[in-house]
Amino acid sequence: MRPSLFWLALSGASFASATEPPALFIRGDANMNGRVDVSDAVTIVRHLFDDLPVTCLNALDVNNDTVLDITDAVRLLQWLFVWGDRPPCPCTRPGIDTGGFIDYCGVEPLRLERIPFLQSLFEDSVAVVFTVNRNPAVPVRLDLGPAPGEYTLSFDGLGSINASSIRADGLTPDTTYYYRLFGEGHSLTDAPPEHSPEEFRIHTAPPRGSLRPIRFAQFGNGFTPELADAIASSDVDFVLFTGKYPRIDVPDPTPWVPIRDFYPHLGRMGAAVWPTLGYADWDNIGTRFLYFAEFVLPDHACLQPGLYCERYYSFDYGNAHFCVLDTNDGLDALSTQQLAWLEADLQERRAKWNIVSLNVAMYSGRGVRGGNPVYRSQLEPILIRFGADLVFGGHEYILWHSNALVNNEVVAESDEAGDYRNPGAPIYVVCGTGGGVVYPIKPGFGPGEAWIAGETAFTLSEISGDTLRVEFVSPATRNVLHRFSITKTE
Repeated sequence: MRPSLFWLALSGASFASATEPPALFIRGDANMNGRVDVSDAVTIVRHLFDDLPVTCLNALDVNNDTVLDITDAVRLLQWLFVWGDRPPCPCTRPGIDTGGFIDYCGVEPLRLERIPFLQSLFEDSVAVVFTVNRNPAVPVRLDLGPAPGEYTLSFDGLGSINASSIRADGLTPDTTYYYRLFGEGHSLTDAPPEHSPEEFRIHTAPPRGSLRPIRFAQFGNGFTPELADAIASSDVDFVLFTGKYPRIDVPDPTPWVPIRDFYPHLGRMGAAVWPTLGYADWDNIGTRFLYFAEFVLPDHACLQPGLYCERYYSFDYGNAHFCVLDTNDGLDALSTQQLAWLEADLQERRAKWNIVSLNVAMYSGRGVRGGNPVYRSQLEPILIRFGADLVFGGHEYILWHSNALVNNEVVAESDEAGDYRNPGAPIYVVCGTGGGVVYPIKPGFGPGEAWIAGETAFTLSEISGDTLRVEFVSPATRNVLHRFSITKTE
């Protein structure tokens, strides 16, 4: 017969573990049936004297002294029959131990369901998005500091099997922080497969107007693991995703990987993703749910709180301002609300460099779908008036970019080196082959077309002072397929 905890308790032994994480239980629910009654006192006595097996020693520790003995049964009976104090929490609903814990209590230890990724990365704040193996939600803490294991800032939140996020505020601009997620007595980011603590890092955005060079990637229409690895090795500050999710209600015939599987790669980079709502992301209820559930974005689209507030938004990064638009918010045209917001946003926030991201392109050369003339007529006057430099689209399954255009007419071409010097109008880029799907290119030569190709690729852009450089990069070879630049000295 094994030594009873009762006899060990007589010697004053303590059963608090320093290594195993606590779990959810109700103190006094010795038989773990979800309620506390006299049968639990009987279970405690039978465990102490008859070696009755139990699944949660913590639940038997009614007085929370980390020792199991007859006083636990007595304390429980006193409480049940109203002349004793209530046991220490958790005693009315499942929770974690408030003292020394003993075992897992039959519940799997809290863990991450996937690697966290970063959202809404600003110069002084960031949101860390994650999921854990709990439902309902449990307390989780975000710790940040200058090195792994040296955490000086803490922010409390909740985590569950649904996308959860914790926001950290009051951060220093252009600074690297390492972070961990902590819950139920242990770090959740210490030892996930194939990851190290050095990978869980954040680098805040440079302050508005900073001349520090910035580097970002862009792609659309899903991704391949090969593309994700190529971007992860490109040392980018953030990623623009120009839509769309694969549909989740029907089998998708295209070979790309769901965009949510891109997040572990972002986690390795310490880079944030800034998504654009794609046309199919809005039309399909499943992908619409994923977009608003997964992403934590500025709520610039609110007429009233909670009503798809993240459909369009803007953010600053150094001396660049980015506007992310929604090409789904009207029946056949953009809403007057979004257009008014865009005009006011650029009036107030425009910077040295002004860049726009949307899904359905205004211009797209010889792609199968072609550019949208209605969006073009609505947006182009605003973008030209406020000095937009570059417009990314992702709806077409091609690679393409224009010369500087106004009303479908070329107003500036590049020099032999591919540089547009003070073009005075936006250059339009389409890169929608991230998922490996490439559509045929129409024959001929499209109006305003500077370059076109049909390959899987992503764009890699760098802003440094007066110059913005854009490269189309093959993920398979890491070779640059094409490049151009914009120089602004006026």
